[in-house]
Amino acid sequence: MSRTVVVGREHPRPVSSVRCPDPADPAPTRRGPGGPRRASGRPCTIVRHPNGVADTGTGRASSAMRVLIVDDEPLARVHMRSLLAGDGDVSEVVECANGLDAVSMIRAHRPDLVLLDVEMPGLDGFGVVRAVGVDAMPAVIFVTAHHRYASAALAVRAVDCVLKPVWGPRLTDAVRRAKAQIARG
Repeated sequence: MSRTVVVGREHPRPVSSVRCPDPADPAPTRRGPGGPRRASGRPCTIVRHPNGVADTGTGRASSAMRVLIVDDEPLARVHMRSLLAGDGDVSEVVECANGLDAVSMIRAHRPDLVLLDVEMPGLDGFGVVRAVGVDAMPAVIFVTAHHRYASAALAVRAVDCVLKPVWGPRLTDAVRRAKAQIARG
């Protein structure tokens, strides 16, 4: 079984050395002290799962999956991260707390899968999809406390819509379907 490490530390200690890009920055790839910045200037959390998957020379592990968790509730992010920790195919988990940071991270980080809350202050989950573009979005699993968003989630080609509080087997099933979709291309 793989061990979850948070950028050199045991999970779940916070990470302060990795920063998200700033969507207002004219050169979002510019690096400064502490790395690229995000709009709020606060760090994203990046969790790496060392699973021994070999690099294929493309800069990415062959079967590794990078996941972005976007939720304004810190406890929801921690819970989803802990549910993903047992998945050996997940090589990295990045967290953001709002839609603007999510748009920046999707563009800069290019995750394979996004677990996306619907209701967030500022830019909501559907706003994130519109800002990135439906065709440019990675696989998406919407996570929401309201079942009324399920049909709208499927209309924007989401893999699934999981209700909060997130139940482990339900998220595992949704992630399994996302892996199948990613494998199909």
